[in-house]
Amino acid sequence: MLRLTPAYSFERLEQTDLLRMSFAGAESNIATSLAIFQHDVSFVSILPDNPIGNAAINILRRYGVDTTHIIREGNRIGTYFIEAGTSVRPTQVIYDRADSAFSFIKPGQIHWEEVLKDAEYFVLTGITPALSDSCTAAALEAMKIAQKMKVKVCFDFNYRSKLWSRQKAGEVLSAFIEYVNILFCNEGAAFDILGIDLTALKNKNTPHEQLYSFLAKEIAAKGNYDFIALTHRDHHSASDNTWSGVLYNNQEAFYSKQYELKIIDRLGGGDAFAAGIIHGISQGWNNAKTIEFATIAAAIKHTLPGDLNIVSEKEILHVMENDSTGHILR
Repeated sequence: MLRLTPAYSFERLEQTDLLRMSFAGAESNIATSLAIFQHDVSFVSILPDNPIGNAAINILRRYGVDTTHIIREGNRIGTYFIEAGTSVRPTQVIYDRADSAFSFIKPGQIHWEEVLKDAEYFVLTGITPALSDSCTAAALEAMKIAQKMKVKVCFDFNYRSKLWSRQKAGEVLSAFIEYVNILFCNEGAAFDILGIDLTALKNKNTPHEQLYSFLAKEIAAKGNYDFIALTHRDHHSASDNTWSGVLYNNQEAFYSKQYELKIIDRLGGGDAFAAGIIHGISQGWNNAKTIEFATIAAAIKHTLPGDLNIVSEKEILHVMENDSTGHILR
């Protein structure tokens, strides 16, 4: 997607006369992170054959993502505008995605057997089926083929209320669950998509670990997952959050430390977390190391402008194993 943001920090869209152009998207954010972690990653999409489509592809190539499976057709790229919030003013996202080239993707258009023939993981998010009925059908087709080919399917609910209703999202995504091996979720999506309500437990001041152990088990009961990876965010303001993660392997929940964030840009944080989980699992790390790595990867993303988490495994491990105080390195 094309991302447009006021060039000067914290300006409102209606007051700016200069927009900064960059590119992002949930799946492409994850792909970029994994490529930076030195994985072989291919990105599948449809982009217009024009200079904006070229620029989007060039960003992916810059970080080592293979783009040979991107189809070039259609008239426009999906666009969104970001108005960064601070203090008591929330960040605003405005979508302009109707009739994007990708929204017209159809089942059978991508030769998934060829795309996935050497793949270990296939990554998809709930934003894709939200774009159109044909996107829903194509996404479901891809997941079914991936499962048939024994490719691990990684899926993030990523519910976006500005793209579709909670009812429609729940109805559509319920059909996806049986094909998911690694699920990414948070408390809000668990309620919006699965109807799991933690209000009663929270009103009883249930301890964090007990609360999220309950949540993980409730989610697990609705699918057949290898792993469930959960994020937890306490909003103190648009600028200050507390951030942590949980990884559940159907037997035990593993908890990261909690991190206090001073936010530069929170867009892409969940994608950085997902990439960290996939990386840790693929490397054969234990669950405790994997959840700490993913949580720190996402914490670092909050310090970077733009959606992309331009940070290496080495940098994340430095924070994880040595120092999270931000001391200067020299």
